[in-house]
Amino acid sequence: MGNDLETASGDGFAPVTADSVTKTAIGSGVRAAAAGTQSGRRRVLVTDFDDTITTKDTVGILQSLSRCKSPPMTYFFEFYLAQPCPARDSSVQDLLERELDYQRRARKRGVAALEELERFDYFKDVPVVDVTRLPLEEIERPGYREAVGRERGLFDDMYVLSLNWSREYIHRFCPAEVPLSHVLCDALLVDEGGETYTGRFSKKLVAGADKYDVMGREILPAVGDAEVWYVGDSDPDLCCILRPGVQGVIMYTNDKRFGEVLEVLGAERPEEDDWEYFGVQEGVWCVRNWVSLCKLVEAQSLGG
Repeated sequence: MGNDLETASGDGFAPVTADSVTKTAIGSGVRAAAAGTQSGRRRVLVTDFDDTITTKDTVGILQSLSRCKSPPMTYFFEFYLAQPCPARDSSVQDLLERELDYQRRARKRGVAALEELERFDYFKDVPVVDVTRLPLEEIERPGYREAVGRERGLFDDMYVLSLNWSREYIHRFCPAEVPLSHVLCDALLVDEGGETYTGRFSKKLVAGADKYDVMGREILPAVGDAEVWYVGDSDPDLCCILRPGVQGVIMYTNDKRFGEVLEVLGAERPEEDDWEYFGVQEGVWCVRNWVSLCKLVEAQSLGG
């Protein structure tokens, strides 16, 4: 698969703008994402949480649960940044292989920061029920609730795959029919009674390569031959976005992060800034927001 964004019509990937979303055909080079749905397959959404479902990273919000007032959360951010940072190996030509290698090496930084949080018992003895007082609707991205709701009917099932720490908090953002078992994250562990956080982390999902592995080990076998869409906003999502057989979607959240992700992909955004969505390579898309994602999925359902 090529890495460069093509904007020519025909075999390329033309950007769809707000004015053209109902009449512009995405080029024939893109596989028909909704062909499976037309033949009776289910459609499943797998999504990142922080900055994808939410308008901000929620680690700072979770900090408010802690009864440990020293050191402040900024200490742990600085500790993380002080750990050796790997570089992507430019000699590896395959984009997915390169990203998996990078994310596996980057995992050590995340584990070190988690162990430091555990050393200070930062979340020890925090009642799980305390997550119910944390912000919810006010930090949801516009259009998210409608996109995943039954009324729109775009997705038959939903999973959240996140590096966040609280399954219980993430679950509050999910539709009522989504079980807690569909929230997979670097969970804070709870005591035997299920009422209090122990202060220890599962360390199951620490980096993007973990997302890729958990998706392949737990989600894909569970959904069978369903058509799977993965939505994320940053480089830890790229391994899942690039996974063969998955419709991968990069959601725009800010210029800096979006530019960094496109740079890794070797792609460019359209010159015109009124785009709704555009194809980067086969099976990989960029969308402006959740409303644009709905338009993309619906267009593909019609064979667009």
